Amino acid sequence: MARLPQERSAEGAWVHTADGRRLVNCGAYGVLTLGARHPAVVAAVSGQIERLPIGSRTLPHAHDSEAREQLASTLPTPLAEVAFAVTGAEAIELALRLVRLNRCTRLISCTGGFHGRTLGALSINGTERLRQPYEPLLDGVEIVAYDDIDALDRALAGGPGRAAVILEPVQGEAGVIIPCPGYLAAAAERCAAHRALLVVDEVQTGLGRLGHWWGIERDGVVPDIVVAGKALGGGVLPVSAIVASPEVFRPFRLDPRQAASTFSGYPLGAVAVSATIATMRRERTVETAQRTGATVAGLLARATTAAVEDGTIRDVRGLGLLHGVEFPHPQAATVFADALLDGAVICSYSSASSTTVRLTPPALLDDEAVAILDEALEHAVEAVREYAARRDRRRARATTTRQAVMP
Repeated sequence: MARLPQERSAEGAWVHTADGRRLVNCGAYGVLTLGARHPAVVAAVSGQIERLPIGSRTLPHAHDSEAREQLASTLPTPLAEVAFAVTGAEAIELALRLVRLNRCTRLISCTGGFHGRTLGALSINGTERLRQPYEPLLDGVEIVAYDDIDALDRALAGGPGRAAVILEPVQGEAGVIIPCPGYLAAAAERCAAHRALLVVDEVQTGLGRLGHWWGIERDGVVPDIVVAGKALGGGVLPVSAIVASPEVFRPFRLDPRQAASTFSGYPLGAVAVSATIATMRRERTVETAQRTGATVAGLLARATTAAVEDGTIRDVRGLGLLHGVEFPHPQAATVFADALLDGAVICSYSSASSTTVRLTPPALLDDEAVAILDEALEHAVEAVREYAARRDRRRARATTTRQAVMP
C-alpha cells in the first residue's frame, strides 16, 4: 500500500491532509452520513460542553430523555425503549445481555456478519478468521448462511431453548452483501413462528445509509431489537444504542443497572443524538442520501461496467450510500484503493472481505466532489487493468519458462 498522508482537518465531504491535499471522504465506515463537523451538531455539542459534558450518574438529566424520544421517533411502533452506549460493539453486548434476560439460551447469526470485536460480539461474527484468535468464545452460538431462509429455519427448529437471531439488513464488512428482497421479512416470520427474538444490527446501515431511515424499512420489518451506532453521533461524537419493544425491554426497566455503563447516555452524546436527528429531519438527509447514492451508483456503473464484463472486476453492488467493488483477489483491491487515494478519494476496506473496497460517502457531495470521484474511479479502474495485464504477462512468462525446462 502507498504511504498514507496524515489527516489535519475535515469538513463536510472533505479531508485536508498535512501535506496540503484536499480529499473526498468516501471512507469512515459509514460514520459521516452528515459529513464531518456538521455546524448544527458541532454547535449543540460545543454549547453542552460548557454546561454538563459528563453527568454524575446519580441524578437524571433532560438531554437523555430527549435523545431517547428523538431516536425512538424514527422507528416504527412498538420500538420505543432505548438504552444508550458508546460503541457499536458495546451496543451489541447490550442486545446480547437483553436477549439473555429474555431467556434466550441460543444465539443464531450469519456467515459474513460483523458485529464488533468484544468477546460477545466476536462470538456471533460470521467470519472464522476474525473469531479464531480469540476462541473459545461463547457457547450456544450457531452460524448459518446469510440470505438462506431454509438454513435459518433449520437452526431455529434444531435445538432446545429459546433462540435469538442477530443479522444485518446489508452486510457491510463482508463486502456489501445485499440479500434478496423479502429476506428480512421472511426471517422475522420464521422468528415469530419459533418464538425467537430478532435483533437487527443497524450500526452501519441505519440513519440514512441505505437511503432509508433504517434498513428494516426495505422489507417493512419490525424486529424485537434494533442496534444503532456510527452515524448516531452526527460524526462528532461516538454514541450507540439499542431500541426495543416494551415487552422485550422489560428486564432493563425492572433493573436499569443491567443496562448501565459509565458513559451510557452521557449528556454530551445525548445532545449529539438529538441534534443529529433534528438536523436529518430539517435537511431531509434521507432523501438527499437517495439522490447521492444514485449518483455514486451511476459513476460506478460508468467506470466499471466494461471491467466487470471482462473479469477485471468481479462485481459492483450497493444500496443508498453503501457501495462495494469486489475484485478477483486482494492485491487488485489494494491497487484500486491506492489509485483512488492517488485520485484524491478516500475509501474503506472490508475487514471480512479482503477482495472488496467500500465507498461510504456522506449524504451531500457537491459538484466538485462528484467530479473528483468520477475521475478517480476512472483512474482506479485503469490502474487495476494495468495491474491485471502485468500479472497476466508474468504468469505467461512463468509458464513459458516452466515448459522450456521440462524434459
